[in-house]
Amino acid sequence: LDPSKYADACGQLLACLPSLLGSMSRAAARAAVRDQYKFFTATEEEAFSVFGRAEVKGINRIRAVTDVHCLIAFLVVVVIMLWLDAQARLFGNVLRLSEPLDFQGRLCGYDKEVEDLPLGYYPNPYSDMVICVKACPKTSNDGNFTLPDGPMGKDYVRPAYPTDKVYGQLCLPIDLHLAKSIVATKSLQTEVYKALGLVFTAQSVVLVVLMVPLITSCIFIIGLLYMPTAAASLAFSTTAVVLALVAMIMDLDYDVLKSIPLYHETHPFMLVAQPYFRNMCLGG
Repeated sequence: LDPSKYADACGQLLACLPSLLGSMSRAAARAAVRDQYKFFTATEEEAFSVFGRAEVKGINRIRAVTDVHCLIAFLVVVVIMLWLDAQARLFGNVLRLSEPLDFQGRLCGYDKEVEDLPLGYYPNPYSDMVICVKACPKTSNDGNFTLPDGPMGKDYVRPAYPTDKVYGQLCLPIDLHLAKSIVATKSLQTEVYKALGLVFTAQSVVLVVLMVPLITSCIFIIGLLYMPTAAASLAFSTTAVVLALVAMIMDLDYDVLKSIPLYHETHPFMLVAQPYFRNMCLGG
C-alpha cells in the first residue's frame, strides 16, 4: 500500500475537521468525515498486492457446504435413528422397561391374557418369577399360586403371604428385608433402563421439557438481534438462576428419597451420583 496517500488524507482530515464541525450541523459534519475516509479504501490492485488475487476473489464467493462427507454421514445417522425409533414403536413396548412381566413374558395389565391383572406378585420371594394379580394378597387365605420353579422345573404350588403395593406395580412382602432383596438393583444398566421406561411413558412431560428450551432460545435469538447486551445478560442470569433452582430441588429430593427404605435398593447409583450432579449445577 502507498503510505504517502494515507498520510496526505490524514492531514487533510485534521485540517478541515474544525471548520466542518463549526459551520455545519452535526449530521452534515458526520457525512463530511465519512467522505474523508474514502481515501482509506484500498483499490483492487492494492488488495491483490497484499492478499493475493485468489484470496480476494474467494471473499465474494457464494457460501456453500464445505464438508459434504460429514453432512452425508450426519444425514445417514438421522435416518438410521428414525428407522430404529419406528421399529421400536412397531415391535416393542417401552412399558416393558418399568412395568412387571410374569414368568411367561406377559406384561401385567397390558397383554390380552393378563389385561385385568395389573400388579406383579412374587409367589416365591426368593425367586425372580412373577405372576400377574388383580390385587395384592393380604393373608394366606387369598389363594394358592403355581410356578414352574420346583425340582427339575416342575410346577410347585405355594400359598399366598402378606404383601402390599409399596413400589410401582409390584406387590412386595410386608417383611422389609424380603422386599429389599426383591427390588434391589444389581447393575447400572438395570437402573438406567427403568428410568428410561418411566421417562418415555410420560410423553407429555418430555414434550414440555423439549419445547420450553426451544421457545426460550428463539426468544433470546430475536433479542440478540435488537438488544444484544440485554439479551446476553438475561440469558446468563436466567441460566444461573435455573441451575441454582435445579440444585436446590435435587437437595430437597435427596433428603426425602433417602428416608424411603426401598429407594436405596432400587436407585443405588442415583444416590451416589446425585451430589456430583448438584455440584455441577452449582458450579455452572
